[in-house]
Amino acid sequence: MPQLDPINFFPQVLWLFILFLLLYTLIIRDFSRDIFKQVALRQQLPLLNSFKLASLEYKTVTALYSNWTSIKKVLK
Repeated sequence: MPQLDPINFFPQVLWLFILFLLLYTLIIRDFSRDIFKQVALRQQLPLLNSFKLASLEYKTVTALYSNWTSIKKVLK
């Protein structure tokens, strides 16, 4: 089998290492900005959702209070 030939083994491993290193650097250089941007956005999502929930709870409470006061005025 030519893959196991000791004469050809080292150049094949060397080219494999070179190509792997080249592809790794290209991927890290090109995609790292997008990946880090997505990670930062996903870390901010719980904070944004908590603000939305807090404002929704405030609106719900104020709506319930206004309905309760209007019902209380009608009953008097």
